[in-house]
Amino acid sequence: MRLVLSTLKDFEKISGQLVNKNKSYFAMSNKTSLVTINRMKAITGMKYQKFPIKYLGCPLTKGRKKIEFYSDIVNKVIGRIRGWHTKLLSTGGRAILIKHVLLALPIYLLAAVNPPKGTIELIEKFVGRFFWFGQESGGKYHCAA
Repeated sequence: MRLVLSTLKDFEKISGQLVNKNKSYFAMSNKTSLVTINRMKAITGMKYQKFPIKYLGCPLTKGRKKIEFYSDIVNKVIGRIRGWHTKLLSTGGRAILIKHVLLALPIYLLAAVNPPKGTIELIEKFVGRFFWFGQESGGKYHCAA
């Protein structure tokens, strides 16, 4: 660990940028003892955080990807839908909002990581309900193509 810290100090000297230890975290195995974690906190001056860790909005995990790790993006889509006055929007207006706002939200995340299929299906479900019924919850009617 001291080698990693030495490398970070070299980076700071060369680049002129400082590592903000208040915003930095380290992660360890779930089987790591509390004594070891506390020792790492003392050496690094950083906080300990369990997986999943968010980096630039993307969950960094070990093991299997879970839908819960991607709930932030689904909640953003739902939040946008709830914020719009859907009764005032035509079908064309909803289509434009979907294309230019809702589907633009997850672009970075989807380009950076490959979320579980269930996450994509959940976003599609809410977008479809918004398009057909003007709300995030289901309507009374089933739509047939």
